[in-house]
Amino acid sequence: MIVEFAPHGNLRDFLRSRRPPNSGYEKPVGEENSTKETLSEKDLISFSYQVARGMDYLSSRQCIHRDLAARNVLVAEDYVLKIADFGLTRNVTNIDYYRKTGDVSDFLLKRKKIYFHT
Repeated sequence: MIVEFAPHGNLRDFLRSRRPPNSGYEKPVGEENSTKETLSEKDLISFSYQVARGMDYLSSRQCIHRDLAARNVLVAEDYVLKIADFGLTRNVTNIDYYRKTGDVSDFLLKRKKIYFHT
């Protein structure tokens, strides 16, 4: 598989390296005197929007990612995010086990009866 190079690495490390000074968190290992710019609120909202749009796209293609985490999101040029690591992805076009089959309240009621012996 060929993947586009993401110069900023994964989102988890990218966010950690750009924490505001005196935020109460320790600096990442190996970055003692980091001069990286902190992110604006607009950047953070853009990141969440991009990830949501990416997941919406996967859903429209009948895919379930099953391992969405900041470590699996790549940060490309101009802070463009790309969802990666599709090792646990499943195509659910013709699979029934992802379909809702029963009412959750019935399940909980039955467990309650068993637990309290009523």
